[in-house]
Amino acid sequence: MQQVNIPAGVTKVGSRAFLGCINLTEIHFNDGLQSIGQRAFHSCWDLRSVTIPSSVIEVGSGAFYNCSNLAEVHFIEGSLQVIDRETFRGCNALQQVTIPASVTRLGDLAFTNCANLTQVILLGGEHLLNKRFLYRDQGRFNQGGVLNQDRLIEMIGSGSMHCFAFAECPLLATVKISTAKALSQLMSRLPHECRLSIEEKFVTCAVLSLRKMAMS
Repeated sequence: MQQVNIPAGVTKVGSRAFLGCINLTEIHFNDGLQSIGQRAFHSCWDLRSVTIPSSVIEVGSGAFYNCSNLAEVHFIEGSLQVIDRETFRGCNALQQVTIPASVTRLGDLAFTNCANLTQVILLGGEHLLNKRFLYRDQGRFNQGGVLNQDRLIEMIGSGSMHCFAFAECPLLATVKISTAKALSQLMSRLPHECRLSIEEKFVTCAVLSLRKMAMS
């Protein structure tokens, strides 16, 4: 089997539905699909690209685990809320991924062992910011940090680095957190000393522990 077309009207791809289909190269999902089950496409080694339609709410645990040649994952902005545990574990060809703003949780180890992953973009940046950091408190800036740590931990899974969504991604050097235009403009008007603090907080963010973080 080399191609799969999930027809309109199907709302769920069941658990292990295509597990081990090592010659599968193409999947076409139609609008109306809401869930991709656990390990549905586990070890589909020849799969190169996947587009998740806007109707999907959850991508289940290990759904694309060990799809070692999966180089492109496209999420169409819409309903997606959960990318579950180990969903893209071992997708070694994946170099960049953009997480839609609708996603509220990445499961533990969701992208672990993606050996060539270099960049992650989180589109839900406004949700992750500690907005109180932007306001003066008795003449001093709030010291809680630019990121809302509780929401960030909720987003990327467990606070433990052993269960971090991007654990064991040795080339991952950049995480971009996209913010709404209005909030970006507000931050650009902050005093110079505050902008320096923002940069420092991103570089030293304890939860992500990455070499570099950037805001776009």
